[in-house]
Amino acid sequence: MPLRASLLALACVGLVACDDKNAADPHGGGRETRTTGAAPSAQAAGPAPLSADFVAKAREVQTTARAIAATCKWNTHSTEWGDMYYDFCAFKKAQGEKLHAAVTALGASGLAPETGPAASFVDESRMFDAFVANALAGPEEYGYESASSRSRGTLSHYQDLAFAWNAMLSDEKVPVDEGNTSYTLGPADSGAPRHWERCGGLPCVKRMHP
Repeated sequence: MPLRASLLALACVGLVACDDKNAADPHGGGRETRTTGAAPSAQAAGPAPLSADFVAKAREVQTTARAIAATCKWNTHSTEWGDMYYDFCAFKKAQGEKLHAAVTALGASGLAPETGPAASFVDESRMFDAFVANALAGPEEYGYESASSRSRGTLSHYQDLAFAWNAMLSDEKVPVDEGNTSYTLGPADSGAPRHWERCGGLPCVKRMHP
């Protein structure tokens, strides 16, 4: 048989064989095509859970900070258009030292992620610690530079810390507003977090007159 005829015959046999395999497929499709190369990558893992040691150290910071915030009361300044509320607090040096020790232990643990809610909590802890340490520095007597006047803004800083805690451990949420008060402070009427502003350079909460 001439060479060209032989090649045509072989080609026809191959086509018939392919048709036969397609016909044998109950779904009417061709054979499964296998691809070479690396297997599909696994789904990206979520953030690693926080270690029990880190959570215990963070809880010590939160508990100590909350005790400091609980010493705060309020002063008010009224105008014809509204009331301005300033916090003043009576936390002691021993409480500040306890907070500093807890914040230091948390930061030195090396267990906090570099980003995310836990990292934010560590940052807020350091800022709250620095604020408390500054308020405790200097004379204790009442006056322009007294510990009481330097403590103004404690509840605003604590609110930031509590928000960070709640974002980090949503199953252990704490109130974000602390401080003993007989006042009704604006948004707190409806259970919303207090809205802090600046009044004369100091953190304050405003309640506008109707």
